[in-house]
Amino acid sequence: MKQKLLILVFILLNITVFSQITVNEGFESNSTPNGWAYSGFEQVSTSGTACTGTKAISANLYGVSVPTSTASVAFNANNSNGQAINISFKYKAEATNTSNPVVTGNFKVEYSFDNGSSYYLVGSAINLTGSVITCTNFTGTIPVNTSSSNSNLKFRITAKNENSGDWKLIIDDVVLNQAILCTGPSNSSVSNIQTTSAKINWSSTYTPSNGFEVYYTTSYTAPTATTIPSLSGISNTYVVLNSLEQGVRHYVYIRSNCGSQVSPWVLAGGNSFITLCGSWDLPYFQDFNSIPPMYLPPCHRTDNVAGAAWWVNPIETQNYGSGNALGTPDNTWFFTKGLNLQAGVTYMLKYNRPRKRVNSRKRLKIAYGLTQDYMLMTNIIYNQTAPYNADSGQEIFYFTPAQSAVYYLGFNTSGSGFGDESYSIAIDDISLDVATSCRIVENASVSSITQTSATVEWSAPSIIPSGGYDLYYSTDDAYPSSSVIPNYQGITNLSQDLSSLEPGKRYFVWLRSRCSSAQFSDWKRFHFSTACQTYVTTPYIEDFEKSFVGEIPNCTSMEYILPQITETIAEVRYKYNANWPSKVLVRDYDYNTVNSWFFTKPIYLESGRQYKMTYLYGIIGSYSPYYQLQLKVAFGNLPNSASMINIIQDYQAVQSPNSSAEHLFSVPATGIYYIGFNDKKDNTYNYLIMDNISITDNGVLATNDIDRNSDTNVYPNPFRDKISISDIKDIKSIEIKDVSGRLIKSLAVAKEISLGELNSGVYFISLQYKDGFVKTIKIVKNN
Repeated sequence: MKQKLLILVFILLNITVFSQITVNEGFESNSTPNGWAYSGFEQVSTSGTACTGTKAISANLYGVSVPTSTASVAFNANNSNGQAINISFKYKAEATNTSNPVVTGNFKVEYSFDNGSSYYLVGSAINLTGSVITCTNFTGTIPVNTSSSNSNLKFRITAKNENSGDWKLIIDDVVLNQAILCTGPSNSSVSNIQTTSAKINWSSTYTPSNGFEVYYTTSYTAPTATTIPSLSGISNTYVVLNSLEQGVRHYVYIRSNCGSQVSPWVLAGGNSFITLCGSWDLPYFQDFNSIPPMYLPPCHRTDNVAGAAWWVNPIETQNYGSGNALGTPDNTWFFTKGLNLQAGVTYMLKYNRPRKRVNSRKRLKIAYGLTQDYMLMTNIIYNQTAPYNADSGQEIFYFTPAQSAVYYLGFNTSGSGFGDESYSIAIDDISLDVATSCRIVENASVSSITQTSATVEWSAPSIIPSGGYDLYYSTDDAYPSSSVIPNYQGITNLSQDLSSLEPGKRYFVWLRSRCSSAQFSDWKRFHFSTACQTYVTTPYIEDFEKSFVGEIPNCTSMEYILPQITETIAEVRYKYNANWPSKVLVRDYDYNTVNSWFFTKPIYLESGRQYKMTYLYGIIGSYSPYYQLQLKVAFGNLPNSASMINIIQDYQAVQSPNSSAEHLFSVPATGIYYIGFNDKKDNTYNYLIMDNISITDNGVLATNDIDRNSDTNVYPNPFRDKISISDIKDIKSIEIKDVSGRLIKSLAVAKEISLGELNSGVYFISLQYKDGFVKTIKIVKNN
């Protein structure tokens, strides 16, 4: 039997009522169906009239001369949800005038959302011609009109005869199917938040056909319509989430699944929530790599005693590695989450310590206590007394709690600083676990250091290893892998002599306890440098790659002409910026003045030979003339500014972030020389950067170079008013500078030069030749 149905489904959400219009009308009832109205149509049951079943509605349409040449049937509903409505029905037409059996006319399907003030056509009008039109399907769609939610819908079919013949139109099986408006839950909330669980609640006046769905995450990124839910098919208006992470911010989203469609996701409670912090069993490990910069790991805390804070930051240093680490520039505490420790059990604490600069003037204290409160950090594990100026590496400590409890580890910095991150202490890869019986050595040190030998000494651990000790050393600071064979194995004493070392080299030493052939302690790492050689020979290369970040290379030196303060130090930095991707020498700015020298190792150079020097240099900061740095390159027999009388190059303004230079020079006599780089400027805020200093032998000087080096003289010297140059052939320019290197005069090339206006004192005259050769001569002016 053909069914007939008119359903208006009301869904209450908050204070808004939505509906879904569903009509399936076969006009089988003897009465007019609810919501329908006929004009010119009537129900008929004549055999063969209906397309299906026994009844339909029919309208007689007479020739155009008769007023009843039109007819309509309409449906009205007041609860449209504004979604699209699919329409279908069957129609047929038959001529009723045997003398003029012609069907000529049409019908159209229309709808209105404003109570009939305006009607809109569905598709186009259907033209009818012929004597008989058998049952035919009509389909169409009333489009989405979301602004009309809860509004009136009128649907009508209007037929019209457009000729003199009489005919009738039959309508049957009208179906209106409006898409469901699938709405999400309301009044959501989060309750009963525990360490690993929480209850999510919401409201709804209906249960979606496929229930509710929940998606939860620790990411801030909201789900999309295609995101796979964490939980599905929930019939209740609550759910308990289990196995959540402790102390972590969670985001929970809920939606309705209505079968053919789903509602938008709703954030539970309108916000995120954080689970409670409990306690954790060992092992504990934190490398900070999954923690966003400027945040802390869950259930960890910082106590800003001095107004500063520990925070996670990206760290990348060649001596340390890369990744995130925890750092702080000032006096403050960092606390781990709560850890379950047992009385009388010895634990091993390990962490890595990347370092940014040598004179951070910081000290580190490590303690543990019953709360994340610096006042209760009464159990001291380590209390550093000297400034934190060691290189990057691993620290290992042992401690034994007196009672079983939940403890928190605390890391505290102390000492003055300038608030700049570059002055900070950083820690990384913190781990804590039950200590094994194979312990690391203690009090390792190096003594009796010469150019080629040294003695390594240490103290035995609390549990003496049965197999002695292993020692490995190298000029490479890479941590020994499992395949590395120690230089010495099974040492039974507490010292070991090292020989056949290279002068002026930094050596890294690793010591470990050998408790059996298969059980070893962690390596204890430290370093030392052999004594510097009297001199090195060419080629001389200083690329700073073997230097510690925060120091200058072995056997080189600095001279700070003005009193040295922290902001003006020179040191090696790693990956300073995109222009300098490896280690470089950086001279920090000072707020008032800059005047310092960096000296190379002593280099043996011979007279009569030409040397080529190349280097990279640049500034970081302002390129304003007011802030520009001067850079002077010179050489002398001692590593001090007074000895730097042989000027190779004098830049009055360094204006580029990265430049390269190449110079040719020779020395007046065979001997040991130091190459000096002097940066100087008042009121500068710039950083000077240098890298890849190279000095190579460029071969024997040409005859003319030897001649001008030995034969070109300046006289009289000392002088009063004028000086003369013995040979000015091929000289390009002449400069007069004072003892600080400041340019006094630039002169045209001439054999006789008037300098009577100079004050008495020592000056330098630089003769710059066309091929790049520079000869500098000290002159003395008398009154």
